[in-house]
Amino acid sequence: MAQTIILAPGNTAALSTDVVVEAGKVATIGVYSDLYVDDAKFNSISLLMVTPGGDNKIDVLSNTKRAVIVTGPGTFRVQRQDYQGDAFGAFVEV
Repeated sequence: MAQTIILAPGNTAALSTDVVVEAGKVATIGVYSDLYVDDAKFNSISLLMVTPGGDNKIDVLSNTKRAVIVTGPGTFRVQRQDYQGDAFGAFVEV
């Protein structure tokens, strides 16, 4: 499986690139930091599903939930809000 960065590490508001998951396929979307995992602290990053009417928040990645598995078909992205803490980014593995 290959990992691709969809959101560079930071602690300012940002929206990731889209992750398109084909019907019947799965992908893991997670957060990462350059710091040792137990030492890194961050707020939360929302997992969104793109819809014709706007994005729907379907999950939240946090210090205790660092990755989720999504099933296609669907287009997904993550949204990071401004926060004080360590720099985190997001990746997808398919």
